[in-house]
Amino acid sequence: MTPPSLKAGLLWRGNRRTGEGSERGDTMLAPLFDALAELNVATERVVHQDDLVDDVTAQLLRLDGVLIWVNPIQDGADRRHLDTLLRDVSARGVWVSAHPDVIMKMGTKEVLFNTRSLGWGTDTDLYKSPKDLAR
Repeated sequence: MTPPSLKAGLLWRGNRRTGEGSERGDTMLAPLFDALAELNVATERVVHQDDLVDDVTAQLLRLDGVLIWVNPIQDGADRRHLDTLLRDVSARGVWVSAHPDVIMKMGTKEVLFNTRSLGWGTDTDLYKSPKDLAR
């Protein structure tokens, strides 16, 4: 078998120190890890934690690209630190699957609506205004 020509990270939010959240990420994303392995792409688990941005950045800079799997408002967190980090590594040559500038243009929740028919999607409605919701 030829050595992998690409290295990709799969990033989700968790606790880098304890690994909390890693088991869930490993389980949820196992099919994606398997599919990338079949394509001979080396993968790394990248657990994002807001107060360890420098560690996450260093890990990402060793990769060719990163697939982002982060709930933007999980556990009261937001995307401020993550978005800054992703913009930084992207500007330094790492391909970012969900670039913050693209997400901002699309609208985070609108992405869920637009991808509802894909494998991770679910029955999702989109209301563009409070008036639409009331109807």
